[in-house]
Amino acid sequence: MKIGGSNGDLDFTEFTAGVTSASTSSVKDAVNLEFKAVLASVGIAAAWGTGAATVIKAPKVEPKARQQTRSWGYVLEGFPVGAFSRDVPAGLMTAMQQDGDQMRTLYEGDIDALRELGMAPEKFRLRFLVEGFASRVWAGAANEAERREENRRLSGLRAFWMQDQIEAKFGTDHFYEMPVGRGAALFARQGEGGPKTSDIVAEGDTDALDRLVERYRQRLLADNPTMPAVELDQKCADYRKGVEKSNPKDGWAPAAQRVNIKMSWSGPLVDYGMAGDVATATPVAPAAK
Repeated sequence: MKIGGSNGDLDFTEFTAGVTSASTSSVKDAVNLEFKAVLASVGIAAAWGTGAATVIKAPKVEPKARQQTRSWGYVLEGFPVGAFSRDVPAGLMTAMQQDGDQMRTLYEGDIDALRELGMAPEKFRLRFLVEGFASRVWAGAANEAERREENRRLSGLRAFWMQDQIEAKFGTDHFYEMPVGRGAALFARQGEGGPKTSDIVAEGDTDALDRLVERYRQRLLADNPTMPAVELDQKCADYRKGVEKSNPKDGWAPAAQRVNIKMSWSGPLVDYGMAGDVATATPVAPAAK
């Protein structure tokens, strides 16, 4: 039996359900060969016979450029009380560098194909955003307003300091958003492991706190779908109060004295799909010629 593909015909003298192919030299070849195992899913019926070979036409691969965004999150916590700097673990910068290098390799591997599609690929650039936090208690603050202001100032210094460390490592060719001092950190205790990154919200960020409480509500309902509404509402109200009163004296000061780092990349990558496929992402418009 012969199977005709966009890269030539494949001649199988013995076709069985267990047919496998040899390794291929390109993604395009791999996609063309893969169709033989999913003929039914694309609406092509296979036929067997003796004598003349049966020819089945394979769908043609159509590479398309699609805009994509990848992001990574990192945390550095445990800043000394009142300090805006600390030692940076080598493992943190190594992890960031490795993630960035892998993304660079993926993008630069598609540059020739992007040019063939009529695009003018831009230089590889990552984007960084750093948010700083502080613990609520501030010894010596005359009042609540002064405490909040000192928290914002210290958290901002931590964010700017961390960005300086990142820029020293990655260089100035990337995008650096303005560092943000979020003020005091509020957090929900999650067992002995302490709060996770997603459990941290800034004091005064009502929307983030609402999302945290709603996540807690959904977790309660998942564990007990028949919980009475009155009991559910009370548990959520108590949970909210506990978060709003977050205090490093509870034992989680290192989690509050932190910076959150977001690294991201946005740009076109080549997607090899079958002709006639429904696009799952918006194609990138080719550059004007």
